[in-house]
Amino acid sequence: MSSTETGIAVAHEVIERHSFALLEAARIYHTVWPDPSTRYVDVVAMLNRHAGYPGFAGLLVRDSTGQAVAMAYGHTTCPGQWWHDRVEPELPSESAGWLDDCFVLVELAVLPEYRRRGIARELVERLLRNRTEARAALSTQEDNEPAIALYTTLGWRQIAGPMRFDPAGAPYIIMGRELPGA
Repeated sequence: MSSTETGIAVAHEVIERHSFALLEAARIYHTVWPDPSTRYVDVVAMLNRHAGYPGFAGLLVRDSTGQAVAMAYGHTTCPGQWWHDRVEPELPSESAGWLDDCFVLVELAVLPEYRRRGIARELVERLLRNRTEARAALSTQEDNEPAIALYTTLGWRQIAGPMRFDPAGAPYIIMGRELPGA
């Protein structure tokens, strides 16, 4: 499908397990979130594992030349999944049960030269469209003001945090929103 809502001609491609689109999504992730301790093949393995989770949905964005420039994906969150099991104990009492019947937006990554064009907004909106879960959740770094501003304009609010996934890592906040399709 094509769109010019973002100010550039783009095609949205579904990310599936063991697909070329998944390999390109891994490249974007590895470029946007560089970590010397994480190899590209590790990112591919992580994405393939997540693509096998219930309710998985992923989108890859290509520009008018066919270059992959952005990706987003998520899945239904369940006990036993790393993110769920790390976040659930951090939820305050007023957010208890939030992860029941919940879609987690796991990753959103846009190559730097394509940012501020509405691509991230469109990806999040498309990914959440027609979801059957009651709620959605995500984690973002506490100091990632552009991401927090985007999510806030899309109806997300902080439901927990700050928390650290890694004791030496950056603090994250957990954001959530109700989904209309439930």
